Amino acid sequence: MKFDDHQRRQNELLQVIRVAKLAYAYQQMGKYAARITRAGLRGEVILRGPDPTSDYPPPVMLACGFNQSVLDEHFLPEDIAELHAVLAYLQSETAVAFRFRLEDIGAVYLPAFRLAEALARKGLAACSEADFETGDANT
Repeated sequence: MKFDDHQRRQNELLQVIRVAKLAYAYQQMGKYAARITRAGLRGEVILRGPDPTSDYPPPVMLACGFNQSVLDEHFLPEDIAELHAVLAYLQSETAVAFRFRLEDIGAVYLPAFRLAEALARKGLAACSEADFETGDANT
């Protein structure tokens, strides 16, 4: 196999990984939106990522205008870290803060994930098809 073939296959694999990550992120965001709706959570929050200046403490979600204990009751630290990772992936950033209303999370972010996933799938379809198990490329 020529080096160019390896490079092309690497790009195709990276595109497959991107589609898989976006599909996972979309699924996770749907779960969080459903959980928030079921619990009837409402209000504005700030979701802050890890701070690189303080040895990367975990992400935090802060309640704005309502009791922090309500958030603490419904979101474990792992949930907050996962939610931040998913939103940061959509924004292509690592340490970023998000401000949003809990009741709007699905309406705001699910369409963005759906669009990003559709565009990534379209890009993948534009790549030449390859059989990754046998190593045969159909170009």
